[in-house]
Parts: sequence; structure tokens; C-alpha cells
Amino acid sequence: MVYFAATLIDDPLIDAINFMKEAFIKNKSLSQYQSDELPSQFIPDGITNYMYKQDNKGKKVLIVDRYEFLVYRLLRNGLEAGDIFCLDSARFRSFEDDLLDDRQWQQKEKLIAEAGLTILNKPILNHLVELENKLENRIIDVNQRIASHFRM
Repeated sequence: MVYFAATLIDDPLIDAINFMKEAFIKNKSLSQYQSDELPSQFIPDGITNYMYKQDNKGKKVLIVDRYEFLVYRLLRNGLEAGDIFCLDSARFRSFEDDLLDDRQWQQKEKLIAEAGLTILNKPILNHLVELENKLENRIIDVNQRIASHFRM
């Protein structure tokens, strides 16, 4: 089973995803639930008119096919935006999962050396001056190539 989490603590979309997973585990379709049982707080206000219809008694009923599609679409959008993540995924993991905690960062000199990132030990101002010089030299080279091309 795939577990999703969100950057927001109480993301209503996660509630809808978990509800659907539980329903599918029980081999129940969403149409077997009453409209008011389905978590709908995630539905944007601008599309609520398209998500409901009136039944023969005039009661507002959620269109479950559209509901399910909307959950999948918002899940995809959230994954791609990084607002929703999956711990079991290499691509859709939380950014924080890849960060070192404070205890690990106490050994930063050792970690930097092991990773071969000696540039991080250099003072930032020195590094920026070096990068600026490289950039200036490349700009000069490009400008000379362009000028020599037009002289032909």
C-alpha cells in the first residue's frame, strides 16, 4: 500500500485519499457511500457546481466519478508541486527526508571531507570572487567569438 503525506498537517486531500484507499481495500466502490460520507473539504469552491447534481428528491448529491477523478488529479498536481509526497518513492519524497538533522550536522567537517566537497570549506567571499572572474572571462571569450564571426 502506498502512503501519502502532505506539507500541511491537516490536508483535506490526504483525508480523501485515505478514505478512498480504505473503501477500495473493503472492495467497495465510492458509489456505495452516501455523498455526505465522502470527504469533500478539498474540493475547490470554483468547481463545486460541477461536482454535484440533484437527485429525484431534489437533494444535492456528489457525482462520485468526478469526485474520484478530482482526487487523482489533485494528487498528481500535489506530487509534482512537492506539496504531497510519498516516503516509498525516490522521485516524490519529501525534501526534508534528504536533509541532515542537527545531530548529524555537528560533524559537518567530516561529512564535507567524505563527500569530497572541499569547496564548502572555502570562505564564501573568496569563492564568489573566483566565480565572478570565471564568468567575466567567459563573457569576454564569447564576445570575442561573436566579433570574430562578424569580421569574416
